[in-house]
Amino acid sequence: MQNQQKESIVIKYINAYNKKDIDEMLKYVTWDVAFSSMSEDKVNVEIFGKSNFQELMKSTQSLFRKRELIIKSIKFIEGKIWIDTRLEAVFATNLPNGIKKGDELKVDSSYEFTFRYKLLSHIAEYI
Repeated sequence: MQNQQKESIVIKYINAYNKKDIDEMLKYVTWDVAFSSMSEDKVNVEIFGKSNFQELMKSTQSLFRKRELIIKSIKFIEGKIWIDTRLEAVFATNLPNGIKKGDELKVDSSYEFTFRYKLLSHIAEYI
């Protein structure tokens, strides 16, 4: 699979994420996709399988009134795609930790995308 093809899939996936279109996101992942989210060398979330990935996306969909994952850079390393991003979002609800509806979130992160069968087989988020 060419890097151009991989980049195209990642961009389509991120566009679907920004639109909160879970069905479209699922078109680009394998049946056994692995997703992990890490911060400060600690795994916060780790799930396996397309149905678990779908449930995770559904459970977080209503958290933000608006969200946009902005690609800052793309690198191709050992068959994988690494992207640096900035998430800009507005919370849709009050949270127990003191975050209020309407509060803004701006956070930089990196993602590692691994491919199999021309689909995303592993998505790792580093915050």
